[in-house]
Order: sequence, then C-alpha cells, then structure tokens
Amino acid sequence: MGQEINGAMWCDSCAKPVMGIRPTHGIRNTLSFFAAPVTLGMSLAGVKSDGFVCPNCGGPALSMDQHEKRERTLLKQRYAGAWWLATDVLRKKIQIMGSVYLGGLPDYVPSFQQRTSRVLVLDRDGVSFSGARSPFIIRWHLIRAIVVEDVGDSSRALVQRFIENRSRLFRSPRATIVVQTSDDADVVFITTFTFPTKTQERLAAVIEQLERHPPSPAE
Repeated sequence: MGQEINGAMWCDSCAKPVMGIRPTHGIRNTLSFFAAPVTLGMSLAGVKSDGFVCPNCGGPALSMDQHEKRERTLLKQRYAGAWWLATDVLRKKIQIMGSVYLGGLPDYVPSFQQRTSRVLVLDRDGVSFSGARSPFIIRWHLIRAIVVEDVGDSSRALVQRFIENRSRLFRSPRATIVVQTSDDADVVFITTFTFPTKTQERLAAVIEQLERHPPSPAE
C-alpha cells in the first residue's frame, strides 16, 4: 500500500506545520480525530482533512489554507471589537513595496532568495511579509508598536550590515520599519521605495491606533 505525501499541512495536536501523509486507497483515519484538541471552544470533528494525517501523532492534518482560514475566523470572533476590525483604518490593505526582511523573528531564517525585495502588507489579519517562499504574518493582538526610522538615523546593527553588504540589485534604502511585538521582539524591515503620501498617511493612522490601544498584558 503506497502513501501520498503533502509537505504543506498543519497538525493541531502538534501545533506546527507537518508533512501530511495518507494511504493511496484514500481510507480516512477516523480515530485520529479524537487526538485533536478543542481550540477556543470549536471542535475539529467537522473539519475535513482529506484523509491526510500527521506522521508524528496520527492526528488529522489540514491544508495550510484550511488552517489559516480557520485561524482568521477564530481571531475575528475573539477580537471583534478591536481597532483593526472595528475601524476603517485597515478597510483596504496597505502595501509597502520594495521591502526587505532583515531579522527579529527567532524562528524565521530567510534563505538568500528571501532577502530580496518583497511586499510588506498591513491589513486586518496583521502585518505580513508576502511574496517570499515562506511568508509570515504577525497578528495585531501581538503588536505593541510600529516605528518608522530614517535609514541615516538608524543605529541598528541589522540595518548597518544591510547597507554595507547590499547588492547592486537593490535600490538605495529609504526607511526602516520596525514592528515591536508584545514579547519585546523588534522585527526589522527596510524599504527601498519612497512612500507615496497616501501610504504615509495611512501608516501614520495605524501607528496612532497602536498608541491608543496597546495590547493587553494577558495577550
């Protein structure tokens, strides 16, 4: 009996991405549903895993699209009155072109290709770095501040190292954007494009909301 493998799946029991497997005859491992925990009061009994299971615990493995859709739904339910959902500040996404992730997330180490210019996106889901092979997102309830710094005024080692070693493929850096999280991490990006005036105004509105509504210490 052969196995089908899907390398982009999520296991709730292990709480991490996994490589899902399933027998090629397509028989579902129904007992594996009992291994999945209840998340925020929602049972997984009605969530289809398409027969894929986690190779580590045998629990159901969901596609990353299913997992992310469910996470967005749960967060919207939990933070229904939060500023990023209750105001129009992020009704339309903010896209900051020509952005480069420099560092700050302990569990995320970009490859060389991911250190190229991408898009930093701010929307109602959070702050995400898209276009990379392994994109990531920082949810708003985990963000305590966003700081925009002039590159010339930045003393951050990550910024100085980028400026010294940047490839000729990069434009001259324009600004540093630092996402400060509730666990005191500084996630640093640099942008090589000049912000349009409208983008500056919308980003300033987001920063103002963060100053007015800091995350709860319980988060």
